Amino acid sequence: MYPKSPNGLQLKRLYQVQDVTSPDFRCYTSQTNAKATTVTVSAGSQIGIQANGPMYHAGVVNVYMAKAPSGVDVANWDGSGSVWFKVYQVPAKTDGGSTISFPSTSE
Repeated sequence: MYPKSPNGLQLKRLYQVQDVTSPDFRCYTSQTNAKATTVTVSAGSQIGIQANGPMYHAGVVNVYMAKAPSGVDVANWDGSGSVWFKVYQVPAKTDGGSTISFPSTSE
């Protein structure tokens, strides 16, 4: 039985990455056949991301970006290497230890 989202919809556990050493931990490409797109932005510009539908994650959400190595075709790069840096986090909320909630559960 799959859990239900806050709005009562049945959730399916699609494309779960179980192995943290898997390349899918970076980009999910083996299951989704995702293709990268690129955008040129100036240094210091503010950028944003948007989920393709509601997000349901009972836990902390960390958002990372990666700098592609020089000379690499970014559209075909697999995201490998020590190039990742955290740009955003949706943390847990607590009242000092009695309760904990995860805002990302309903975002």
